[in-house]
Order: sequence, then C-alpha cells, then structure tokens
Amino acid sequence: MRSLIFLSISLLIFVSCKDNKTEEQKTSNTAAVIKNTPKISGVFSGKFPCDDCEGVLSTYDFKADNTYTLTTSYVGNESNNFEMTGKWQQNQDTLFTEDSTGTKEKFIIDNDFIQQLDTEGNRMSGENPDEFIWKKTTQPKAV
Repeated sequence: MRSLIFLSISLLIFVSCKDNKTEEQKTSNTAAVIKNTPKISGVFSGKFPCDDCEGVLSTYDFKADNTYTLTTSYVGNESNNFEMTGKWQQNQDTLFTEDSTGTKEKFIIDNDFIQQLDTEGNRMSGENPDEFIWKKTTQPKAV
C-alpha cells in the first residue's frame, strides 16, 4: 500500500513538473516571437496612383500612445488634401488601425515598411501590389 501511495505521489510530481516545463517553454517561445517582431512607431509614407491628379502622397505618423495621424495630399489638386486621426494596435507583425470615422484597416509590419492587407487579412494583389506599401521615413510630410 505504501509503495502504491509513493508511486502515485511520484507520478503526480512528475506530471506537475512536466506541465510547468512545457508552459515555461511556451512562454519562452512567445517572448522570442515578440522580441523579433518589429515595433510600429514613427512615420511611414507612400505615393500612390491617382486617376485625376499626379499622385497621392499618404503619410502615417504612429505615436507611442497608440494614436496616429494620416495625412493625404493630392499632387496637382491640393484642394482635396486632408488629415485623419485614429488609434492603432499591434498584434505581433500585424497592425490594426481604426480612424475617427470607424474605418478599420490591416497592415503587415516589416522593419522599414508597412503593407496594407485586404479585408480577409491577405496581402493585396493585382497589377501592382507595391501600390499598397508605406515606407518608413524620418519625419512627417506637411500637407
């Protein structure tokens, strides 16, 4: 009977230690992924095609307080320039934005650019998927 109790206690301790070790490994793996994920901050700009102007200059300024400003300038048609504010969140290498009107967007984050994703979370496709990339810059551009 004593050996059965001893065996039960030993098995319980072994299983407990094994579960904790697995949890520690999971935590360590998650920390490694987060450590290797680029942090979104700073200014990202892009120039995009426009049907009735010379191009659209678009600049995101992501701030540390999880807010952003999106400045959009229509080259050759400055009367349509505007600025929008919103909030952002990051989940590993995915950026989620929501502007002040409730419009939501998703982006994939790289060290030196962000790329807009479609509504299903996939990279944009089409004739020129590079049209959906904002590159990291040093400072915001004026409207």
